[in-house]
Amino acid sequence: MSQQRTRKLWNVLLLCLFCVSFVVSDDKIDQGTSNNGARIRRRLRQSEPCVVLVEARAIRNDEGREDSEVHTHHHKKRFVCALQGSDATEAGWMIVSIKGDIEEQELEEHVGHQKIGKKTTLRVSGAEIDRNTGTLIVPSNTTHEYQTIETEGQQEQGTFATGNFQSRKVLALRVRAKDNEPSYGNAFLRDEVFGTGSDAVNLSERYNSCSYGQVQMVPYDGTTTTGKTVSQGTAQVYVHVNAEGRSDDDLVNRALNVAEDKYGDLPSQFDHVMLCLPPGTAGNWIAYAYVDHWLSVYNDEWCTYPSAQVHEVGHNLGLAHSGEAGLEYGDQTGLMGLSYSSDDYPKMCFTPAKSWQLGWYSDERTTVNVAQDGPFTASLRGIADYDFAGGNGLVHLKIENGSVDYYIGFNRATGINSDVVEAKNKVTIQKQGQGYSNSKLIAKLKANEKKRLPMKDGGDLILRVLEINDRANIEIVLRDCFLGNICGPECGEGSCDTPERIFFEGFENGFGKFNSPGDNYVKIDSRIVRRGTGSLRITGNSSNSRAFTDSISVSGASNLKVIFYLYSNSKVQNGEGVSLQYAANDGSFQFAWRYKKGRDFAKNKTWYKLTLELTAPSDTIKFQFVGKTAQGKFYIDDVQVQSQ
Repeated sequence: MSQQRTRKLWNVLLLCLFCVSFVVSDDKIDQGTSNNGARIRRRLRQSEPCVVLVEARAIRNDEGREDSEVHTHHHKKRFVCALQGSDATEAGWMIVSIKGDIEEQELEEHVGHQKIGKKTTLRVSGAEIDRNTGTLIVPSNTTHEYQTIETEGQQEQGTFATGNFQSRKVLALRVRAKDNEPSYGNAFLRDEVFGTGSDAVNLSERYNSCSYGQVQMVPYDGTTTTGKTVSQGTAQVYVHVNAEGRSDDDLVNRALNVAEDKYGDLPSQFDHVMLCLPPGTAGNWIAYAYVDHWLSVYNDEWCTYPSAQVHEVGHNLGLAHSGEAGLEYGDQTGLMGLSYSSDDYPKMCFTPAKSWQLGWYSDERTTVNVAQDGPFTASLRGIADYDFAGGNGLVHLKIENGSVDYYIGFNRATGINSDVVEAKNKVTIQKQGQGYSNSKLIAKLKANEKKRLPMKDGGDLILRVLEINDRANIEIVLRDCFLGNICGPECGEGSCDTPERIFFEGFENGFGKFNSPGDNYVKIDSRIVRRGTGSLRITGNSSNSRAFTDSISVSGASNLKVIFYLYSNSKVQNGEGVSLQYAANDGSFQFAWRYKKGRDFAKNKTWYKLTLELTAPSDTIKFQFVGKTAQGKFYIDDVQVQSQ
């Protein structure tokens, strides 16, 4: 055969091969070749709906603290899809990212706050699954079909109520790669997750202790559907790729495929699977989990830290983050806030909002409706003092407020909550929406502190801490009652007519019904108040250290009762005090009583309720407070006069 003819035959052959490479069917897009030479498809058409999942991921920020990973649009979470049936089999991916012409806000509306125990599926006409990157690619101008389904075997929100015990099977799966493996062995991992050795604080212990046995995370021990034996909840799988620099998404899906080949279908056998990856994967991530799901994933040693374990499995149970002051993980009064790179620390539990969502302590919690039932008082105990058998106290309160409710508890630092990081021995208030929703810590109150709670219907509330010892005594009242603007059944029985209030001043709007000589001896102070936003401050020992009312009509009254609250700062000495004077029928002021430190009140920096009874004059009366102190300051609040 001549060289020229041979060259022509080769050109024809190459041309044919080139043409064949462009001839593909609709469902064979971007073909490639497998290791054994068989032709495979890089992209597949989506043939079955996938289940949309919320992934809550944590990374370490520049300061070395945990923060939420920012995905597209600076959100604190991302949406992924769990492939079903033949799509998962052919693609080789269980969970894929979602990219293309689909807005995250659209996914948020359908999935972001759905009720726990329900799932949403997504099917997109013309969508493709990229086998190389594990991505569901959504083309433009396509139909997005969503469907909500009940999830068999998953927990409805709040079903962990008292008496409804849950034993949940857990598998901790150690993942080995070609170049690296987790920095601990199976025996150590088993102890760190389940406490099978000497480890005192771990996933199993925390859920058991914090729920008083209502939720028990137990190690799976038995034979799987493939005949493999799993001992005490730990096992391992080997993936034939390097971990260094590889995306965790890729490594996780390879590990899950190996695990299912080895042990059988995972979610039908285990309530929770913890994947413990080796170090070296790309990114500075800590751990992540899928909401209302069975899978959580950890970066090397984070699989052994109890706060990370409890936090991520909390996502599996439907809990979102606990935040404060704009920080996604800012609330450190519970384990849905920051996680800590520490073993056996911290001994703490969940916040009142998250515990209520789980249904814990349900026999020692109540919903408060002040507008309907009137003022509410309670003596709150910490969760470490919860009496599971007795049910004769209160641990948590809830105030319903439309779509976002308030949750209240006493954050006592003892027992199972002894290491709580923030707001130790204070009353905490969180607010949280419905479904999968972040909570926000809005108040950490000591004794004699208060918090205004805006209400959707406009009837704002005031929560005040009266006293804290081994319990926290609180009161919740309508703000208008608190300020003396209204009285009636909503403010408590007998608050109006028995006895009749004829005068009240709470100093919310300056001096109000009082007058001052106009110098610096008498001022309105907003820092030290009994309630509301202001108090009357008197200093010095001058003729101008006084404040007085205009004439008050008392016609028809027989006897008067004057009630006011007095506070002194640390510089007030024994024998110094405040005099109450009165002037009848526009006459001169005369002495009624002088309230002295050491006789009428014992301590500084404490609010005292003081009273005085007088015979009512025939027409009008004026009152005057006169201070006498060398270097101290007196504060007066909530002055009222009643007809006896």
